[in-house]
Amino acid sequence: MLDWEKAKILSAVMLSRNLEEKTRAFAENFDRGSEWELSLSCVIGDFVKNQVTFPYDVARLANHDWMPDDLVKSMWTYATEEFDYEAHLDLLER
Repeated sequence: MLDWEKAKILSAVMLSRNLEEKTRAFAENFDRGSEWELSLSCVIGDFVKNQVTFPYDVARLANHDWMPDDLVKSMWTYATEEFDYEAHLDLLER
C-alpha cells in the first residue's frame, strides 16, 4: 500500500474521533481536497493537547513542515498505537 493511500485511510479514521470544532473544520477541508497529510497534521495538535494516544503512522505520514517544531517533538510521546489498514480498506473507495 502506498503512503498516500495510508494517509487517506488514516485521515478518514481520525476524523471519526473527538476533535475540537476548529480543528475538525481544517482537517475536513484538507481531507476533501485530497491533502491527507495536512489533515493528519491538524488532528495531531488535538491529540497531543488532550494527551490522547493515536496511531504511530499518523505522526509518520503527517506533513511535518506545516507543524510547529515543539509539536513535532512532543507528538512521538502519544503516537503509540498500531493501526490495522486491512480493516479500513473500504475507505479508499470513497
